Order: sequence, then structure tokens, then C-alpha cells
Amino acid sequence: MTNNLKQEILRSIAITGPMPISQYMHLCNAHPQLGYYSTGNPVGKDGDFITAPEVSQMFGELIGLWGLQAWHTLNCPDPVQIVELGPGRGTMINDIIRSIKTSQKFSDATEIRLVETSPSMKSEQQLKLAEHSISIQWVENIEELPPIPAIFIANEFLDAIPFRQFVKTIDGWRELCVGLNGDNQPENNQLAFVVGSSGLEENLLPPGHENEPIGAIFEHAPAREAISILIAQHINTQGGAALIIDYGHEISGFGDTFQAVQSHQPISTLTNPGHCDLTCHVDFQAISDVAIQNGLKAGSILTQQDFLLAMGLLERAGRLGHDKSASVQQKIQQDVHRLVADDQMGKLFKVLCLTQSEYPMPLFDHHTVGIRNLS
Repeated sequence: MTNNLKQEILRSIAITGPMPISQYMHLCNAHPQLGYYSTGNPVGKDGDFITAPEVSQMFGELIGLWGLQAWHTLNCPDPVQIVELGPGRGTMINDIIRSIKTSQKFSDATEIRLVETSPSMKSEQQLKLAEHSISIQWVENIEELPPIPAIFIANEFLDAIPFRQFVKTIDGWRELCVGLNGDNQPENNQLAFVVGSSGLEENLLPPGHENEPIGAIFEHAPAREAISILIAQHINTQGGAALIIDYGHEISGFGDTFQAVQSHQPISTLTNPGHCDLTCHVDFQAISDVAIQNGLKAGSILTQQDFLLAMGLLERAGRLGHDKSASVQQKIQQDVHRLVADDQMGKLFKVLCLTQSEYPMPLFDHHTVGIRNLS
């Protein structure tokens, strides 16, 4: 089957030359007619990848309880908006709403806003969430949010934001691009990584870059940092907090983390543009530093394992499995393992909390947020 987006990318490169990985990734993910998130529903068992909210309802419920704790920490603003960035199929916000309803005051104060650019994903979210009486609205970017306090939730959102890669050469750090590997005729070529001419300012590199070998890779994500700045600006002016969960590393470093997944299997990032999930690991230190530089307070970077266990995952699992069949209890145990085991999501995924500088950091403690009120 012809890949129309790949043909379009090949033609573009043949005319204008190699494109930065950030441009390639943007086209693959967000092309209005042919992009990955514009043309289908990639999330879930029948899609290309599965996220933590799709593993178990417990994940979203515990995120919702964290939102309740954050609201209390912020002195219970009314109104307040829960803002999810990239809400996928609407599964997590559906489970978050269940937690919101454990507190009538919180529920009465809360408005839900979903930041979504994909028409197909928005349609599925609307169908899933139609039964709720709580106010739910959709926006396409953070700038559209109304001027009220916001509790931002971003789970597996930043990993899909375009980024840049630089390789160390004998002439310094140069940007990696997507080019052609043949005679510059689209019909005769395949996509290939090539070294471009753009460099990188040394102040953007982590310490120790001078000791890295030739061929070392550094990933820089200014678009992610721009989103972090927008979140910080809203929280600084209107109040609020943010919770960012994604796979990534705690300390800025070196290495190639660009990856593609199709039908739950890894494939080459250049094989099937527009039909696979393109992501890279999130540099949590960079996100934290940008937030602090823009006036927020940043908590310690936790593993998903530590966060979920502190929020009461085991207690919630016990309550869900109480009086259930052996098969249901086994499924719940498998879900817990998937979410927090060292060899599953537990260590790979990190959690970062941001809040207004004048307020204390919301606690990661299920004893303070009423986990027993969940039905």
C-alpha cells in the first residue's frame, strides 16, 4: 500500500533538502490530512500502544485524588479547571472525574478542559464523556484556557512533541536530519538520517559534553520547553499546579531515544511515517529547570512506581478486588504489576509536580485525600 505521507516527505526533501527531525516528526504526527494523530485512534489494545490509563482505572483515579490534594493545597479555589493535555481516548479524564466526585465541594468548583487538536480523538472523547454532568470543554491550545486557576495533567503527552537531535562530529555538534539515501530522485530513494550543517550552542549541552565520543547523540526539545513555559505563565498569573508523567530520564544526558511503535511492536522511525507512534524520552531535568526559571516550584522527580504506591495503589487494588472472583483479582494484580514493576512501567516512567512558588508542594499521600471514598 502506498504511503502518501512518505511520498510527500520524499518530494519535499528532493526539492528543499534534508529536514530536521523535529520537522519530520511534526509532519508524521500532526499533518492535517495524513498525520498519525489526525487519521485514526492509536491508543489501546487494538491500536499501536497502550498507556497507563488503559491498563487500569486505578491510574486515573489516583491522578484525580492527587488533583483533589492539589486543590486543597491551593486553598480550594472556586472555580478551578482540570486541564488534561492530550487526553487520548478520554479514559483517564473519565476516571479522574470519578475521583473528583468523592468531594462535593471539589466537584462543584471544577470545570474540565481538554487540550486536543485531533478531530477524531475529540469525537471519541465526546462520546465517552457524554454521560457526565460536570462541565467539559475542548480547546486546541493552552492559550485558549480561561483566566482561572488550573490543575494541569499531562500523561504521555510531552514524549510526542517534536524534538531535535545533534550528533558530535569532528567539527562539533551538528543537527541530525532526515534526507535521501540515493540519487535525489524521490521515486528511487528511501529516507535516511544525514548530518546537517546547523550547530548547537554549547550552553545548551549538559556538563561533560566535551568528554563524549564522536558519534554521541544529544536530544534538545525546545517545543517541550515552550509548553512548560505556557503552563508556568498560566499558573503564575492565575494560580494552579501541574503533574507531568512520561517515560524519560531524571538527569540531562546523551543518547538516542527516538523510537517508533506500530501494533505494539518497535519499528524503524523512517519506515512508515504517519502510521506509527513517533516519540522520544522526556528530559525531566530540562522541564524542571525551565519551570523553575519561569517562577514555579518543582518537586523531586519520582518514578511512577513511587508515586502510585504513595498515592495508595495497593489499597485501591485491594478494595477493587474485594469479594470479586479469582480471575478478577488476578487481573487486578497483573495491572498493578504492569503499572509499578521495575521491568514494566514502574521505573521507566517519571513523575514531576509543579506548583506556585508561594504554596507548599501537594503531598503524595493517599491518607490525606480520601481514597476510601472511591466506590
